[in-house]
Amino acid sequence: MMTAIMQQIEKERQKLHDLQSQFGILDERVLLQSMLLDELINQYYRVRLAEQRHCSYK
Repeated sequence: MMTAIMQQIEKERQKLHDLQSQFGILDERVLLQSMLLDELINQYYRVRLAEQRHCSYK
């Protein structure tokens, strides 16, 4: 699961970089892509925390 999230994060990070290069940092598309990337990163950390808690209960 973590690998899939990490791959998606990298894909969306590259898309953010491309959008920023093409349209500039203040463009709405860049902001929306940044928000999407933030959510994926938050999801990654939620999964990671859940896995750590699961391992500590064993």
